[in-house]
Amino acid sequence: MKTHKQTATQTALLSMFSNAGLAVTKGITGFFGHSDAMIADAIESTADVFRKFIGAFWLELFIKTSR
Repeated sequence: MKTHKQTATQTALLSMFSNAGLAVTKGITGFFGHSDAMIADAIESTADVFRKFIGAFWLELFIKTSR
């Protein structure tokens, strides 16, 4: 049975990797399709990856300090 920490960490990582995949796909599509809007969306998805990374870092930090 998974602990809350394992579930939270797994969810954060899954979200981070799926957003990274979206960012790459949108970036490539925007580049080859000459779409500024799609490239801007790729940049926004990349920012989401960084936000998730920071969130995962703080989650780990708070779990360690709560013990």
